[in-house]
Amino acid sequence: MRSLIFIITLFAFATAYAETASREPSVKVLKYRGAVQCDQKSGTPPEIMRNELVKAGIEVISVACGEDGRIHPMLCGTPTGAINIFEIPQKKAAQAFTLGFAKLDSASGAREIPCPAQ
Repeated sequence: MRSLIFIITLFAFATAYAETASREPSVKVLKYRGAVQCDQKSGTPPEIMRNELVKAGIEVISVACGEDGRIHPMLCGTPTGAINIFEIPQKKAAQAFTLGFAKLDSASGAREIPCPAQ
């Protein structure tokens, strides 16, 4: 019985290690939505930007919305600071940068928020 428990425990640890070891390093990138104040329907939805990455051969691991954390004047037609955030393989980051994406770390104060309903 002890041998069986030991084998099951060993198998569980080996499986967990294999899953974490096989995962490639990833990085989060962002791109401004282009949303402007006083127009709730402005800006590019995350699904459109996700498709842009996928068409360029970049796997998208996760998608989120966010804000840049900066202070923006409250004036119709000015940017809101809304961003779309994507987790991609680290080895594809340079390719994403050529498409206008930036590393999330480069935007100090940026944070994830729930995506707005479209």
